[in-house]
Amino acid sequence: MSAAAIILAACASCLIAAFAWTTGQKGGRSETYWSLSMGLAILPLITLLVSPWLSASVPAIADPLEPVAALINSGQDAIQAAPSDPGMPGIAWPRLLLGLWGIGILVRGLVELCRSAALHRRLGSTVPAGAAVEAEVQSVAAALTVGQRIDVRHDRVRSPFVCGLWRPVLVLDARQATDDLVLAHELAHIRRRDSWRRVGVRMAGAMLWFNPFFFLMERERRLAVEIACDRAALFSSDHRRARSYARTLLDAASRGSGPQAALGFGVEPKKALEMRIRSILSQTPKYRPATGPVSLAVMAAACLSIAGYQAADAAGLAVDVQFTAPVVEGRTSSGFGPAAPGPNGPRNHGGQDIAAPAGAPVSAPAPGRVTYAGAAYNGQTSWGNVVEIDHGGGWTTVYAHLQDYAVAPGDAVRAGQTIARVGATGVATGPHVHVEVRRDGERVDPADHIPGLAPATPSDG
Repeated sequence: MSAAAIILAACASCLIAAFAWTTGQKGGRSETYWSLSMGLAILPLITLLVSPWLSASVPAIADPLEPVAALINSGQDAIQAAPSDPGMPGIAWPRLLLGLWGIGILVRGLVELCRSAALHRRLGSTVPAGAAVEAEVQSVAAALTVGQRIDVRHDRVRSPFVCGLWRPVLVLDARQATDDLVLAHELAHIRRRDSWRRVGVRMAGAMLWFNPFFFLMERERRLAVEIACDRAALFSSDHRRARSYARTLLDAASRGSGPQAALGFGVEPKKALEMRIRSILSQTPKYRPATGPVSLAVMAAACLSIAGYQAADAAGLAVDVQFTAPVVEGRTSSGFGPAAPGPNGPRNHGGQDIAAPAGAPVSAPAPGRVTYAGAAYNGQTSWGNVVEIDHGGGWTTVYAHLQDYAVAPGDAVRAGQTIARVGATGVATGPHVHVEVRRDGERVDPADHIPGLAPATPSDG
């Protein structure tokens, strides 16, 4: 994967999340809208992670993506890799960006682990509820068709909450009885398996730690979940109790919402509280079904475009080519350009010759795909053993007079990977490797692009 693909995936994630959040502020968005929007926001990064395997699993992917690559390449020469300073290896931007992303994931993961640890410590201070409370909870659970066995606990809590994945835990306030509608609200979380969904969202949040709009959408999603559980609680009872249920919510909101890693009844932001009370007192939900699918379709189209770019990048067609590794350690014996006249007059040397001991390893200077490995390159035996690599974006490198080679046509190679050994096959006066760099089929000076190559005075090539 290239630095351009990494940056594009991050920017696409932010833009998709920003668009979804801005559109959703018109009000009335359901949990489905927010969940799908969050999934679309993470899709560019998932595609980025699997892109290195796309071309390996689908070898012919490059053919249908040629038009995509041509579109990407047109008018974007400015983002082509700058010539490397001779002798100075370039910065491995993809590794640097991936490293920063990984550090952010680690930090965010530690934050989530600390929240889970705090919840675990809190559960350690709870005590089992009495038989009467257990019976009441099981009665409400039966009305809601909750089939899971629930561990009911008591503690001095600000607001009832539920947690747990395989064995749900319901924590109630030991100081006072809990309203049956509040119990129904919390049990609705269990029936919907919201704890599992919350774990998935927390994992996605660790990957998207750099995307503030993702967390704004998560806040809206949590609100939609609470509204759905409020409706489930009222549906299990009588809507005429909506006002008393709203007053109970106000009392719980004044005390807080419980541990961050749990699903609490209370709610803290004033806007969320107002929306929940408005929903409780309303007979019917007021969603906006017309614009929601349209917005999601627009974001899906954007994700498909990003996925197309990343697939092209995986197939070796993207433009962000950086030559970061030296080819071989040796001495430049013949540089690029005019060479000493031969028997047939003036000559032009199309590459750079590097004299090195026979058998010295020859490395690929950038990621790419091997397009040729063998003798008689272009029907000419004078080249000896040759390896040709397509680096994408119109960039190709050629290595001639090799003793042997360690790759085959179709192989994907990475920067710094050994592809062959120095030899003297073909027409050669001694062990060396002839290196060519071609852009759109035109030979350019390798010393301007590959690190470690210094220009040489004209010689007999």
